[in-house]
Amino acid sequence: MQVSTSAFYTRSKAPEDTDKKVLKKQLEARAIQLFEENKITYGSRRLSEAFIKEDIQVRRYKARQLMKKLGLKPRYPKEGVPNFV
Repeated sequence: MQVSTSAFYTRSKAPEDTDKKVLKKQLEARAIQLFEENKITYGSRRLSEAFIKEDIQVRRYKARQLMKKLGLKPRYPKEGVPNFV
């Protein structure tokens, strides 16, 4: 495999953990935590609202991307069962 000299040195000098990567990892960890705290019932809309309540600006589509990447699938209520307590 041949790589140009400039590409080789650019890649070797790149920092491993940038601020963006660290924030992304923290966001993923918090998404998992929120999802599990709420009994695996949060979808992307509720998850984004939970982030906004914590002053973390994550909109619905970003929450959806996170859920897809992390394999988080919400449980849905059964049909025909009243959901009052």
